[in-house]
Amino acid sequence: FQAAVQELYYVELCKIYHKHNPAKASNLKTVMDKNRGKEQLLFEGVCDKYSIKNTGEFSKINLPLQKKLVILKVKWSIYEIFRKCNTSKIAELDTVMMKYQNKELSLYEAVCRKYNVSPDTGLVSALEALKSTDVSQLAAPGTEDN
Repeated sequence: FQAAVQELYYVELCKIYHKHNPAKASNLKTVMDKNRGKEQLLFEGVCDKYSIKNTGEFSKINLPLQKKLVILKVKWSIYEIFRKCNTSKIAELDTVMMKYQNKELSLYEAVCRKYNVSPDTGLVSALEALKSTDVSQLAAPGTEDN
């Protein structure tokens, strides 16, 4: 999970560095490794440094990134439920995620109900915020899980 989170941030940070300071792009992997688990802070810091955070450009970058992170957290959470409750379903996870694209909240809640698992309220809130696309409510999902 953490590697996938880091890759999402890496892609977006590469775009920023290539636009604002191409010379720093070559060191990005090292910087990312030093900031493992703190990718959102690094991302926001870079956006602050290049005066992106208070512009429309930040929303154009951040909202899709946060959406991808929330979807990744949903997938990881469902994977963990399947791993504990029904390992035979793991192989179907990618197909199920594609089938429920833009309906991840319904999928997550259904899986939690089926396997009698309490839903992560933070994740549910983030999924609900996706529907309204309210960036202020759309916090990065916990990257501390792995």
